[in-house]
Amino acid sequence: MRTYKPIIFQPDMVRATIAETKTVTRRVMKPQVPPEWDERELWVDAEGWIHTGTGGSYLGTKTDSRCPYGGPGGQLWVRENILLLEATRGASYTVKVMYMANKEEIIFHNITPDQYSWALRKIEKGKITPSIYMPEWLARLRLTILEIKIQRTSWITDEGALAEGTEVAPGQRPRAAFIELWDSINKDRGFPFSADPWVYKIKYEIESRRIGP
Repeated sequence: MRTYKPIIFQPDMVRATIAETKTVTRRVMKPQVPPEWDERELWVDAEGWIHTGTGGSYLGTKTDSRCPYGGPGGQLWVRENILLLEATRGASYTVKVMYMANKEEIIFHNITPDQYSWALRKIEKGKITPSIYMPEWLARLRLTILEIKIQRTSWITDEGALAEGTEVAPGQRPRAAFIELWDSINKDRGFPFSADPWVYKIKYEIESRRIGP
């Protein structure tokens, strides 16, 4: 049985992924690369273990030396903002969900009683469920990891910024637009572009997409 790891996408990331203009995402590496590691050669194997140098040895512990997203060939499920609209109980339990990135509505049939009860509580509150609280059973996007590299944020190029699905204003360089986008998400978290943090550069493709209704 496949194991999918969660990854949070902002609304613009979801839209760009669906449009297939976004095939790469960068995520801050926590903890950052320690000084004793050889920065010239860092890579992630299929099990998510981080390697450094040419010896091919494993370094550190599972928590400090393993990419939380897995490795090449691994699978991800996308967490995004949702709004629970309806939950019905007939021959089976059913729930209707709106995905806020593009207002798409999808109906899930044959859900479990526990899932039905969870949906009812969300509907009673009438509020958007933030991506961090979205359960896997409501994921409409599942991704396959093609490649993971460990890089400095500043290494991104114009081509790389476009692969991130970055929206570019007329006359603006894609890299400059990416820097603005990066800081809007990560600056207040302590990782501004100017600090040049280490990131996981994750290249992916859509494995499956559930479409409404």
